[in-house]
Amino acid sequence: MRVENRYSFNDISDCVHCGKCKASCPTYIENPTEIMGARGRVALLRKFNEGEITATKRLYDSVFSCILCEACNKSCPLGIRISDAVYIGRKSLRNYDKKRLLVNHLIKLAFKNPFITFKLLKILKIISSLPRAENLYLIGHLKRLGITIPDSQFRGKTSVFRARNPRGRLAIFSGCVVNGIYPYYGRSLVNILNSLRYDVIIPPGEVCCGAPLLELGSEKDAARMAEINIEAFKNLNVEAVISLCPTCVHFIKNIYKRQIGDCIDNALDISQFLTGRFSGMPELSKDRLTENPAASFINPGSNCIYHDPCHSKFGLNIYEEPRNILKMLGLNLIEPDESGCCGFGGTFRLFYEDLSEGILQNRLESYKKADMIITSCPNCILQLKSRLKDRNVIHIIDIIAGVIKKNDV
Repeated sequence: MRVENRYSFNDISDCVHCGKCKASCPTYIENPTEIMGARGRVALLRKFNEGEITATKRLYDSVFSCILCEACNKSCPLGIRISDAVYIGRKSLRNYDKKRLLVNHLIKLAFKNPFITFKLLKILKIISSLPRAENLYLIGHLKRLGITIPDSQFRGKTSVFRARNPRGRLAIFSGCVVNGIYPYYGRSLVNILNSLRYDVIIPPGEVCCGAPLLELGSEKDAARMAEINIEAFKNLNVEAVISLCPTCVHFIKNIYKRQIGDCIDNALDISQFLTGRFSGMPELSKDRLTENPAASFINPGSNCIYHDPCHSKFGLNIYEEPRNILKMLGLNLIEPDESGCCGFGGTFRLFYEDLSEGILQNRLESYKKADMIITSCPNCILQLKSRLKDRNVIHIIDIIAGVIKKNDV
Protein backbone atom coordinates (compact mmCIF):
# COMPACT_ATOMS: atom_id res chain seq x y z
CA MET A 1 0.00 0.00 0.00
CA ARG A 2 2.71 2.47 0.94
CA VAL A 3 4.18 4.59 -1.83
CA GLU A 4 7.61 5.84 -0.82
CA ASN A 5 9.05 9.29 -1.55
CA ARG A 6 5.94 10.87 -3.01
CA TYR A 7 7.25 14.27 -1.91
CA SER A 8 9.78 15.87 -4.21
CA PHE A 9 12.14 18.84 -4.32
CA ASN A 10 11.40 19.18 -8.05
CA ASP A 11 8.73 21.86 -7.67
CA ILE A 12 10.99 24.35 -5.94
CA SER A 13 13.29 24.45 -8.97
CA ASP A 14 10.48 26.39 -10.68
CA CYS A 15 10.62 29.21 -8.10
CA VAL A 16 11.31 32.59 -9.71
CA HIS A 17 11.94 34.36 -6.36
CA CYS A 18 9.05 36.78 -6.80
CA GLY A 19 8.66 37.02 -3.03
CA LYS A 20 4.86 36.93 -3.01
CA CYS A 21 4.97 34.11 -0.47
CA LYS A 22 6.75 36.33 2.07
CA ALA A 23 3.75 38.63 2.48
CA SER A 24 1.68 35.80 3.98
CA CYS A 25 4.43 33.99 5.90
CA PRO A 26 3.80 34.41 9.67
CA THR A 27 7.41 33.75 10.69
CA TYR A 28 8.70 36.32 8.19
CA ILE A 29 6.14 38.90 9.33
CA GLU A 30 7.39 38.41 12.90
CA ASN A 31 11.10 38.15 11.98
CA PRO A 32 11.70 39.81 8.57
CA THR A 33 14.98 38.16 7.67
CA GLU A 34 15.21 36.27 4.38
CA ILE A 35 15.80 32.80 5.82
CA MET A 36 12.73 33.15 8.08
CA GLY A 37 10.45 33.49 5.08
CA ALA A 38 9.13 31.00 2.55
CA ARG A 39 11.31 32.31 -0.30
CA GLY A 40 14.46 32.05 1.81
CA ARG A 41 13.61 28.51 2.85
CA VAL A 42 13.08 27.54 -0.80
CA ALA A 43 16.48 29.00 -1.74
CA LEU A 44 18.27 27.16 1.08
CA LEU A 45 16.51 23.86 0.36
CA ARG A 46 17.37 24.10 -3.32
CA LYS A 47 21.05 24.69 -2.53
CA PHE A 48 20.99 21.86 0.01
CA ASN A 49 19.40 19.48 -2.50
CA GLU A 50 21.96 20.40 -5.17
CA GLY A 51 24.88 19.95 -2.79
CA GLU A 52 25.93 23.60 -2.71
CA ILE A 53 25.51 23.76 1.08
CA THR A 54 25.61 21.17 3.85
CA ALA A 55 23.62 20.78 7.05
CA THR A 56 24.22 23.68 9.42
CA LYS A 57 22.46 25.18 12.43
CA ARG A 58 21.34 28.07 10.23
CA LEU A 59 19.77 25.72 7.68
CA TYR A 60 18.23 23.56 10.41
CA ASP A 61 16.56 26.49 12.17
CA SER A 62 15.32 27.96 8.90
CA VAL A 63 13.65 24.69 7.90
CA PHE A 64 12.30 23.70 11.32
CA SER A 65 11.06 27.18 12.20
CA CYS A 66 8.54 27.01 9.35
CA ILE A 67 5.11 26.86 10.95
CA LEU A 68 3.76 24.75 8.03
CA CYS A 69 0.61 26.85 7.81
CA GLU A 70 0.63 26.45 3.98
CA ALA A 71 -0.15 30.12 3.34
CA CYS A 72 2.83 30.17 0.95
CA ASN A 73 1.34 27.34 -1.12
CA LYS A 74 -1.84 29.34 -1.53
CA SER A 75 -0.09 32.58 -2.48
CA CYS A 76 2.48 31.12 -4.93
CA PRO A 77 1.50 32.19 -8.48
CA LEU A 78 3.16 29.05 -9.86
CA GLY A 79 1.37 26.72 -7.47
CA ILE A 80 4.57 25.44 -5.86
CA ARG A 81 3.89 23.41 -2.71
CA ILE A 82 6.64 24.87 -0.54
CA SER A 83 5.44 22.95 2.52
CA ASP A 84 6.18 19.64 0.75
CA ALA A 85 9.80 20.72 0.25
CA VAL A 86 10.00 21.65 3.94
CA TYR A 87 8.81 18.16 4.90
CA ILE A 88 11.58 16.62 2.77
CA GLY A 89 14.14 18.97 4.27
CA ARG A 90 13.07 18.01 7.78
CA LYS A 91 13.40 14.33 6.94
CA SER A 92 17.00 14.92 5.81
CA LEU A 93 17.89 17.16 8.77
CA ARG A 94 15.94 15.42 11.55
CA ASN A 95 19.00 14.05 13.36
CA TYR A 96 21.16 17.17 13.06
CA ASP A 97 20.31 18.75 16.43
CA LYS A 98 21.35 16.12 19.00
CA LYS A 99 19.89 18.15 21.88
CA ARG A 100 16.40 17.72 20.47
CA LEU A 101 16.56 14.00 19.83
CA LEU A 102 15.32 12.95 23.28
CA VAL A 103 12.37 15.37 23.10
CA ASN A 104 11.62 14.15 19.57
CA HIS A 105 11.57 10.53 20.75
CA LEU A 106 9.22 11.39 23.62
CA ILE A 107 6.88 13.22 21.23
CA LYS A 108 6.87 10.30 18.80
CA LEU A 109 6.16 7.83 21.61
CA ALA A 110 3.29 9.97 22.88
CA PHE A 111 1.58 10.43 19.53
CA LYS A 112 1.96 6.82 18.44
CA ASN A 113 -0.26 5.64 21.30
CA PRO A 114 -3.08 7.95 22.47
CA PHE A 115 -3.61 5.97 25.66
CA ILE A 116 0.06 6.34 26.62
CA THR A 117 -0.23 10.03 25.76
CA PHE A 118 -3.15 10.52 28.11
CA LYS A 119 -1.40 8.67 30.95
CA LEU A 120 1.73 10.73 30.33
CA LEU A 121 -0.26 13.96 30.53
CA LYS A 122 -1.83 12.91 33.84
CA ILE A 123 1.63 12.11 35.23
CA LEU A 124 2.92 15.50 34.05
CA LYS A 125 -0.09 17.14 35.71
CA ILE A 126 0.93 15.59 39.05
CA ILE A 127 4.57 16.57 38.58
CA SER A 128 3.59 20.14 37.68
CA SER A 129 2.29 20.70 41.22
CA LEU A 130 5.76 20.13 42.70
CA PRO A 131 7.97 23.13 43.64
CA ARG A 132 9.94 24.60 40.73
CA ALA A 133 8.45 22.02 38.36
CA GLU A 134 8.02 24.76 35.75
CA ASN A 135 11.80 24.78 35.34
CA LEU A 136 11.50 21.44 33.56
CA TYR A 137 11.23 22.00 29.82
CA LEU A 138 7.98 20.14 29.04
CA ILE A 139 6.31 20.97 32.35
CA GLY A 140 6.99 24.68 31.96
CA HIS A 141 5.67 24.61 28.43
CA LEU A 142 2.42 22.90 29.44
CA LYS A 143 1.93 25.30 32.35
CA ARG A 144 2.42 28.35 30.15
CA LEU A 145 -0.21 26.98 27.76
CA GLY A 146 -2.55 26.52 30.71
CA ILE A 147 -3.45 22.95 29.73
CA THR A 148 -5.78 21.15 32.11
CA ILE A 149 -6.18 17.39 31.84
CA PRO A 150 -9.71 15.96 32.06
CA ASP A 151 -10.57 12.84 34.05
CA SER A 152 -11.26 10.73 30.98
CA GLN A 153 -10.64 10.67 27.24
CA PHE A 154 -13.28 11.04 24.57
CA ARG A 155 -12.36 7.87 22.72
CA GLY A 156 -12.34 4.37 24.18
CA LYS A 157 -13.65 1.06 22.92
CA THR A 158 -15.82 0.91 19.82
CA SER A 159 -18.72 3.26 20.45
CA VAL A 160 -21.94 3.51 18.46
CA PHE A 161 -24.42 6.25 19.37
CA ARG A 162 -27.86 5.57 17.95
CA ALA A 163 -30.25 8.29 16.76
CA ARG A 164 -34.04 8.18 16.72
CA ASN A 165 -35.27 7.26 13.25
CA PRO A 166 -31.74 7.43 11.76
CA ARG A 167 -31.38 8.70 8.22
CA GLY A 168 -27.69 7.87 7.89
CA ARG A 169 -24.46 6.84 9.56
CA LEU A 170 -21.37 8.97 10.27
CA ALA A 171 -17.99 8.41 11.91
CA ILE A 172 -15.93 10.79 14.02
CA PHE A 173 -12.18 11.29 13.74
CA SER A 174 -11.54 12.77 17.16
CA GLY A 175 -7.89 13.85 16.91
CA CYS A 176 -5.42 13.94 19.80
CA VAL A 177 -6.36 17.31 21.33
CA VAL A 178 -10.11 16.69 21.36
CA ASN A 179 -9.55 13.16 22.61
CA GLY A 180 -7.18 14.02 25.46
CA ILE A 181 -7.77 17.68 26.37
CA TYR A 182 -11.23 18.71 25.13
CA PRO A 183 -13.34 15.50 25.25
CA TYR A 184 -16.51 17.53 25.84
CA TYR A 185 -16.18 18.91 22.29
CA GLY A 186 -16.42 15.35 21.04
CA ARG A 187 -19.47 14.64 23.18
CA SER A 188 -21.13 17.81 21.87
CA LEU A 189 -20.46 16.66 18.32
CA VAL A 190 -22.08 13.29 19.00
CA ASN A 191 -25.17 15.02 20.43
CA ILE A 192 -25.49 17.33 17.44
CA LEU A 193 -25.13 14.52 14.89
CA ASN A 194 -27.66 12.39 16.80
CA SER A 195 -30.00 15.39 16.87
CA LEU A 196 -29.74 15.50 13.09
CA ARG A 197 -30.75 11.82 13.11
CA TYR A 198 -27.41 10.27 12.26
CA ASP A 199 -26.04 7.19 13.95
CA VAL A 200 -22.47 7.91 15.03
CA ILE A 201 -19.57 5.48 15.28
CA ILE A 202 -16.22 6.13 16.95
CA PRO A 203 -13.82 3.36 15.95
CA PRO A 204 -11.18 2.18 18.45
CA GLY A 205 -8.37 1.91 15.92
CA GLU A 206 -7.85 5.65 15.34
CA VAL A 207 -4.36 7.00 16.06
CA CYS A 208 -2.79 10.43 15.65
CA CYS A 209 -3.29 11.87 12.17
CA GLY A 210 0.50 11.97 11.89
CA ALA A 211 0.95 15.74 11.60
CA PRO A 212 3.36 16.05 14.59
CA LEU A 213 5.47 13.13 13.32
CA LEU A 214 5.75 14.56 9.82
CA GLU A 215 6.64 17.94 11.36
CA LEU A 216 9.55 16.26 13.16
CA GLY A 217 10.81 14.72 9.92
CA SER A 218 9.68 11.20 10.83
CA GLU A 219 8.17 10.41 7.45
CA LYS A 220 8.00 6.62 7.90
CA ASP A 221 6.30 6.91 11.30
CA ALA A 222 3.79 9.38 9.87
CA ALA A 223 3.11 7.07 6.91
CA ARG A 224 2.46 4.21 9.32
CA MET A 225 -0.08 6.37 11.20
CA ALA A 226 -1.78 7.08 7.88
CA GLU A 227 -2.04 3.38 7.06
CA ILE A 228 -3.47 2.55 10.50
CA ASN A 229 -6.12 5.27 10.26
CA ILE A 230 -7.17 4.34 6.73
CA GLU A 231 -7.53 0.72 7.85
CA ALA A 232 -9.59 1.80 10.89
CA PHE A 233 -12.08 3.87 8.87
CA LYS A 234 -12.27 2.22 5.46
CA ASN A 235 -14.86 -0.49 6.23
CA LEU A 236 -17.22 1.48 8.47
CA ASN A 237 -19.83 2.05 5.73
CA VAL A 238 -20.38 5.70 6.70
CA GLU A 239 -21.43 8.67 4.59
CA ALA A 240 -18.71 10.92 6.00
CA VAL A 241 -15.98 11.11 8.63
CA ILE A 242 -16.42 14.29 10.69
CA SER A 243 -13.69 15.99 12.71
CA LEU A 244 -13.43 19.08 14.92
CA CYS A 245 -9.78 19.63 13.96
CA PRO A 246 -9.01 21.07 10.50
CA THR A 247 -5.41 19.83 10.68
CA CYS A 248 -6.70 16.28 11.12
CA VAL A 249 -9.12 16.67 8.21
CA HIS A 250 -6.42 18.16 5.99
CA PHE A 251 -4.04 15.32 6.78
CA ILE A 252 -6.37 12.34 6.50
CA LYS A 253 -7.94 13.73 3.32
CA ASN A 254 -5.16 15.59 1.50
CA ILE A 255 -1.72 14.92 2.97
CA TYR A 256 -2.27 11.16 3.13
CA LYS A 257 -2.95 11.16 -0.61
CA ARG A 258 0.39 12.79 -1.34
CA GLN A 259 2.16 10.80 1.35
CA ILE A 260 1.09 7.21 0.63
CA GLY A 261 -1.31 7.44 -2.31
CA ASP A 262 -4.47 6.69 -0.31
CA CYS A 263 -6.68 8.71 2.01
CA ILE A 264 -9.97 9.04 3.88
CA ASP A 265 -11.58 10.98 1.07
CA ASN A 266 -14.98 11.47 2.75
CA ALA A 267 -13.46 13.40 5.67
CA LEU A 268 -15.15 16.73 6.45
CA ASP A 269 -14.68 19.59 8.85
CA ILE A 270 -17.80 20.22 10.94
CA SER A 271 -18.62 23.49 9.14
CA GLN A 272 -18.31 21.75 5.76
CA PHE A 273 -20.67 19.06 6.96
CA LEU A 274 -23.31 21.44 8.29
CA THR A 275 -23.33 23.75 5.27
CA GLY A 276 -22.60 21.26 2.50
CA ARG A 277 -24.69 18.59 0.87
CA PHE A 278 -25.85 17.29 4.25
CA SER A 279 -27.57 20.66 4.88
CA GLY A 280 -27.47 20.17 8.62
CA MET A 281 -27.46 23.83 9.58
CA PRO A 282 -30.64 24.90 7.75
CA GLU A 283 -32.44 21.98 9.37
CA LEU A 284 -31.21 22.98 12.81
CA SER A 285 -32.26 26.56 12.18
CA LYS A 286 -35.75 25.58 11.12
CA ASP A 287 -36.63 22.90 13.65
CA ARG A 288 -34.27 22.72 16.59
CA LEU A 289 -33.05 26.15 17.62
CA THR A 290 -34.29 28.27 20.49
CA GLU A 291 -36.26 31.43 19.63
CA ASN A 292 -33.29 33.74 20.23
CA PRO A 293 -30.25 31.45 19.85
CA ALA A 294 -27.50 34.04 20.18
CA ALA A 295 -28.82 35.26 23.54
CA SER A 296 -28.06 31.90 25.14
CA PHE A 297 -24.29 32.37 25.00
CA ILE A 298 -23.44 36.05 24.39
CA ASN A 299 -24.91 39.42 25.29
CA PRO A 300 -26.85 41.22 22.55
CA GLY A 301 -24.66 43.65 20.62
CA SER A 302 -21.42 41.90 21.56
CA ASN A 303 -18.81 41.60 18.81
CA CYS A 304 -17.52 38.20 17.77
CA ILE A 305 -14.53 37.42 15.59
CA TYR A 306 -14.06 34.14 13.79
CA HIS A 307 -10.40 33.07 13.80
CA ASP A 308 -9.49 31.10 10.66
CA PRO A 309 -7.25 28.09 11.43
CA CYS A 310 -4.45 27.92 8.87
CA HIS A 311 -5.17 24.38 7.67
CA SER A 312 -8.84 25.25 7.38
CA LYS A 313 -8.23 28.31 5.23
CA PHE A 314 -5.21 27.17 3.21
CA GLY A 315 -5.55 23.37 3.27
CA LEU A 316 -9.32 22.86 3.09
CA ASN A 317 -10.33 26.15 1.40
CA ILE A 318 -12.86 26.88 4.13
CA TYR A 319 -13.77 30.50 4.72
CA GLU A 320 -17.46 31.33 4.25
CA GLU A 321 -18.90 28.16 5.82
CA PRO A 322 -18.27 28.92 9.53
CA ARG A 323 -19.18 32.58 9.05
CA ASN A 324 -22.48 31.62 7.46
CA ILE A 325 -23.24 29.34 10.40
CA LEU A 326 -22.49 32.04 12.97
CA LYS A 327 -24.52 34.67 11.12
CA MET A 328 -27.40 32.22 10.83
CA LEU A 329 -27.28 31.85 14.61
CA GLY A 330 -27.66 35.60 15.07
CA LEU A 331 -24.13 36.55 16.11
CA ASN A 332 -22.75 40.02 15.44
CA LEU A 333 -19.71 38.91 13.47
CA ILE A 334 -16.97 41.44 12.71
CA GLU A 335 -13.71 41.03 10.83
CA PRO A 336 -10.35 41.82 12.49
CA ASP A 337 -8.05 44.56 11.24
CA GLU A 338 -5.63 41.81 10.21
CA SER A 339 -6.14 38.06 10.06
CA GLY A 340 -3.52 35.37 10.20
CA CYS A 341 -1.90 32.51 12.06
CA CYS A 342 -2.19 32.24 15.86
CA GLY A 343 1.38 30.94 16.13
CA PHE A 344 0.72 27.47 17.54
CA GLY A 345 1.80 25.20 14.70
CA GLY A 346 2.03 21.99 16.73
CA THR A 347 5.67 21.26 17.54
CA PHE A 348 6.56 24.79 16.36
CA ARG A 349 5.20 26.19 19.63
CA LEU A 350 7.35 23.74 21.59
CA PHE A 351 10.67 24.50 19.89
CA TYR A 352 10.27 28.16 18.90
CA GLU A 353 8.23 29.53 21.76
CA ASP A 354 9.45 33.14 21.53
CA LEU A 355 8.61 33.29 17.84
CA SER A 356 5.26 31.63 18.54
CA GLU A 357 4.46 34.19 21.23
CA GLY A 358 5.34 37.03 18.88
CA ILE A 359 2.96 35.76 16.21
CA LEU A 360 0.27 35.28 18.87
CA GLN A 361 0.71 38.86 20.06
CA ASN A 362 0.04 40.09 16.52
CA ARG A 363 -3.28 38.23 16.55
CA LEU A 364 -4.28 39.51 19.96
CA GLU A 365 -3.65 43.08 18.82
CA SER A 366 -5.93 42.60 15.82
CA TYR A 367 -8.64 40.95 17.96
CA LYS A 368 -8.99 43.77 20.52
CA LYS A 369 -12.44 44.73 19.27
CA ALA A 370 -13.84 41.25 19.91
CA ASP A 371 -15.85 40.29 22.98
CA MET A 372 -15.60 36.64 21.97
CA ILE A 373 -13.29 34.72 19.63
CA ILE A 374 -14.65 31.65 17.87
CA THR A 375 -12.64 29.14 15.88
CA SER A 376 -12.86 25.55 14.65
CA CYS A 377 -9.42 24.32 15.76
CA PRO A 378 -8.68 22.96 19.25
CA ASN A 379 -4.99 23.80 18.80
CA CYS A 380 -5.78 27.45 18.08
CA ILE A 381 -7.95 27.47 21.21
CA LEU A 382 -5.01 26.25 23.32
CA GLN A 383 -2.82 29.00 21.90
CA LEU A 384 -5.32 31.86 22.16
CA LYS A 385 -6.47 30.87 25.64
CA SER A 386 -2.91 30.88 26.92
CA ARG A 387 -2.91 34.68 26.77
CA LEU A 388 -6.56 35.75 26.59
CA LYS A 389 -7.96 35.60 30.13
CA ASP A 390 -10.63 38.31 29.92
CA ARG A 391 -12.64 36.99 26.96
CA ASN A 392 -14.09 33.68 25.86
CA VAL A 393 -12.28 31.66 23.21
CA ILE A 394 -14.50 28.80 22.11
CA HIS A 395 -14.91 26.17 19.43
CA ILE A 396 -17.76 26.65 16.97
CA ILE A 397 -19.16 23.31 18.14
CA ASP A 398 -19.88 24.93 21.52
CA ILE A 399 -21.92 27.64 19.83
CA ILE A 400 -23.98 25.11 17.89
CA ALA A 401 -24.44 22.81 20.89
CA GLY A 402 -25.49 25.75 23.05
CA VAL A 403 -28.39 26.74 20.85
CA ILE A 404 -29.96 23.36 20.20
CA LYS A 405 -33.07 22.76 22.28
CA LYS A 406 -32.17 20.70 25.31
CA ASN A 407 -34.83 18.11 24.63
CA ASP A 408 -33.38 17.40 21.20
CA VAL A 409 -30.10 16.08 22.56
